[in-house]
Amino acid sequence: MYDRKDLLLRMGEYDFSVAYPGSLGHVDRKVQNAVTHRKYNPRTYEYDVALLRFDKPVKFEDNVIPICLSDDNEDLAGQSGWITGWGRLYESKEFIKFK
Repeated sequence: MYDRKDLLLRMGEYDFSVAYPGSLGHVDRKVQNAVTHRKYNPRTYEYDVALLRFDKPVKFEDNVIPICLSDDNEDLAGQSGWITGWGRLYESKEFIKFK
C-alpha cells in the first residue's frame, strides 16, 4: 500500500532516459490528495481515472496543458477525443494501491 503523500507527478516529460536540448522543462508536484473513480475495476481497468490535487499550482506551458471535462449532461456519443498518460509501466508489476 502506498500513501498519497509519497506520490510525485511529473508533467511535461515524455522520455526519462534522454535530455533534449532546448526542450521545455518538466514540472514536478507532490500529490496532496487523490480520488479514484468509485466504479474502478482493477480486473478490467474500467473507470481507470483519478483526480489529483497538487501541493501547489501548476503554470500551464506548451507541454503542460489541462484536460477538458464535459458538462454533466453533455452527450459525447460518436465524438472523437484523446487522452494521455501511463497506466501500468511494466507487465509484471502490481498497480499502485492507495491508503
